[in-house]
Amino acid sequence: MDAGHKEVIIVSNHLMKPREFAAILPNPLYDEGKRLFEKYFLWKTKHGYSYLP
Repeated sequence: MDAGHKEVIIVSNHLMKPREFAAILPNPLYDEGKRLFEKYFLWKTKHGYSYLP
């Protein structure tokens, strides 16, 4: 989940309320993944490779 300038993972044992356990953990790897995806997407768009996933 993107939470402003911090990316977090929400861990919960139930999807719907009432939740018995929920924790929000910081995730620095998500930020790197987001940067890599942005670079790939911009490269793909710039060079016209719209058929790539």
